[in-house]
Amino acid sequence: MSITRHSTTKSTSKTPRKILIVDDHPIVRTGLRTYLANHCESTVVAEASNAVEALLQARQLSPDLVLMDIVLPEVDGFKLTSTLQKELPHVKIILLSALNSTEYAEQILASGASGYISKASPPSDYLKAIDIVWEEGKFFSPEIIRAAANHTSPLDAITPREREVLVGVAEGLPNKGIADRLGVGVRTIETHRERIMRKLNIRTIAGLTKFALVNNLISLNADN
Repeated sequence: MSITRHSTTKSTSKTPRKILIVDDHPIVRTGLRTYLANHCESTVVAEASNAVEALLQARQLSPDLVLMDIVLPEVDGFKLTSTLQKELPHVKIILLSALNSTEYAEQILASGASGYISKASPPSDYLKAIDIVWEEGKFFSPEIIRAAANHTSPLDAITPREREVLVGVAEGLPNKGIADRLGVGVRTIETHRERIMRKLNIRTIAGLTKFALVNNLISLNADN
């Protein structure tokens, strides 16, 4: 895995780097904790299996760095990253995933995280990422950057009005509720919904809701 490194000023802090590991798989958390304990100067101060636990641990312990899986129960790593950056802007975040990273490249780079590591990467990449990010750098593979540059958003397939309708659907509003919000007739909303489903090739409300979440048209509150 080749790495794009953007390094600026090296940190002069002598305080041990405190790491929080966030992953819903115990074996991953244990493996990371053990590996870092044997190969890294940093200290794993806590583990969390979901966003709620992670927020509580982060607020209490104020870690220097968070290693966070993108796929988490209920609230994903992208939304948790956003919340942590608002509450604890000093915390550096490195995202992890076993998914095909190129499919999420744009979200990874736009998330505000300082780095990304594929779970298929060699263990040494974790050490490289931690060191580079700690020095105020960024740790992303060229594949991620190229994929993001070439990415065309699925949202480009629908019109601004259709996006407004999609938001209403994802929020659970009935057709009349969406029509009242937008000041149009119910039949117009029905037509928009049919077009949205056809353009996105999504046939269920659950599918549309997931699409809206993934594309940041609506959000979940990690505190709920």
